[in-house]
Amino acid sequence: MTKKSLLFTILLIFIAAVATGTSVYFYKKSFDKNIKPLKTERVTDSTFDIKPLSQVILMANKTIYLLNDVATATVAIYNPFPETKKWQIIYFFQSADGAFSELGQTKDIELKPGQTAKAEFTTLIYRSLPPGQYKIKTNVKEQGRIINAKSLTIEIKGTDKILAAALKLCADINCGEEKNIFFPGQTIYVKIIPSTTELINTGWIKFPDNNSQILKIQNDLAEIKLNKIGAYEVNINIKKIGYQELSLKKSLAVIAGLPEIKSASHCNGNGQCNLGETAQNCPQDCR
Repeated sequence: MTKKSLLFTILLIFIAAVATGTSVYFYKKSFDKNIKPLKTERVTDSTFDIKPLSQVILMANKTIYLLNDVATATVAIYNPFPETKKWQIIYFFQSADGAFSELGQTKDIELKPGQTAKAEFTTLIYRSLPPGQYKIKTNVKEQGRIINAKSLTIEIKGTDKILAAALKLCADINCGEEKNIFFPGQTIYVKIIPSTTELINTGWIKFPDNNSQILKIQNDLAEIKLNKIGAYEVNINIKKIGYQELSLKKSLAVIAGLPEIKSASHCNGNGQCNLGETAQNCPQDCR
């Protein structure tokens, strides 16, 4: 069979498969030996039916990554159509729980009929990238519409974990009620929740004049008394080997006292029934 007749036969098989919804497998010699052909995929939206993109393969250089490794994702893409195609490949790197997501990288490709291309995307595994499972995702777009999507699950090990703690300001040692307004000379309790006694805690308070003072923290608790009226800021840093450093911050205010609220009265008590005074609102002046 000649090359021309072979291509024509493959094209007929592909057209018949598309019409019937049958899965078709393609193979092209220009692919790497490690790239296995995938079945066709049909993507349909509410406006029109997009032709299947028969060959999009997503691979990663590893399944487990350690600190300072480089995660490399390779997208191999083949154009089985009789016309030249322009596609955009978008790459995402995100944690499985969605807490971390790297901004999408993009690459534009143009493929003539029967051509194959590759696109590589990289992500450095740095210390503050929490360990756990991550997703490597790629979308292929044509004229702004997603026509193919792939994803891989990888794992990161050996990076710093995330500490979980909160800072509370209270007027009682048990910290039953959190507050941020205090009076001069009042004892203020700075409490770290939950207990972090096995960690290294350092803290300081910034005064209204921008000077600061170190806090003495014992058993996750510090006590302070502030006499100067104004706005203050409490800062706590928590450290532990193998974890990301955690910085906590709270603002508070010291005020002279609660403002006295006087009720409005129409009665001046001068013995005369003046304008606005009546027997109901001022019986002592209006009899």
